[in-house]
Amino acid sequence: MFNDDNHRDHAVAATLRSVRVHMSLLEGDDLVGFLASLGSWFGRYSAWLAKCSGFHEGRNLHLIYQRGVTLQGLQDLTPGTGLLSCLGSARDAGLPLTLNVDLAVALEQRSNLFELLACGAVNGIVLVQASEIPPEGHAPDQVAEFVREAMQHVGINFAGNFGFWQRTVLAPALCDHKVFTLCPTSQPKARRRNCLGAVCCFVSEDGAIYLCERLVGVPAARIGSIHSNDPFDPLCSPVAEQVPDWVLIGPSCGQSFSPAERAAGLMCRSHFDEMRSSVRGA
Repeated sequence: MFNDDNHRDHAVAATLRSVRVHMSLLEGDDLVGFLASLGSWFGRYSAWLAKCSGFHEGRNLHLIYQRGVTLQGLQDLTPGTGLLSCLGSARDAGLPLTLNVDLAVALEQRSNLFELLACGAVNGIVLVQASEIPPEGHAPDQVAEFVREAMQHVGINFAGNFGFWQRTVLAPALCDHKVFTLCPTSQPKARRRNCLGAVCCFVSEDGAIYLCERLVGVPAARIGSIHSNDPFDPLCSPVAEQVPDWVLIGPSCGQSFSPAERAAGLMCRSHFDEMRSSVRGA
């Protein structure tokens, strides 16, 4: 597929320059151990990305942009769990970091969140609110005041119910001279033509690293683990070489899909089944 190893490395690095970490079920000692391993892995991941992309030598500097880490599903924002140290490790590795947090969690742990933002390692947050009704125990004006203060620290994306954020956030007094993004989840489902925006280093709650969130649990899509102390190199997995084609044209799955079938997720489900079956048949 590639003319040489440099072309291969550059193409794979270009598609794996973002990391998403799912953490919603982690708590207690499991969370502490996970965060320690994750913080250590950030350095290994950053070293691989710099080497394979070439920007440590002044090449392909455009790959520095649109890279970074998103921590999603956090339920415990206590800095003492090792979270503050983990964020610092991402900063030291040169990785922009975003926290994706439910609004209810952010409001209940407000002081913890602002302590994390004050460390200077968080580049942005995504506040998620699925309901039109404010979280229990919090009036709309309290939500607006919280958002106003958070905006003094970082940029914010608002995800979830459009009506809720429209009433709470879009008031001129709150948003004047501020930059923010509103991402309603009620918008029509996009017709996925390829894997652009889906392929990443997705870290599951057991520490395994996959090529896509929808391929979690498929051994063929596993490219490493944050708990391993070995240098991170997704190219040790043969399937990684297919990633640039997934991004450009999508997985073949041995068939073509109509726009409606792609919108319904049939391409992703077929890709999952195909990769799982290839392992069983090996």
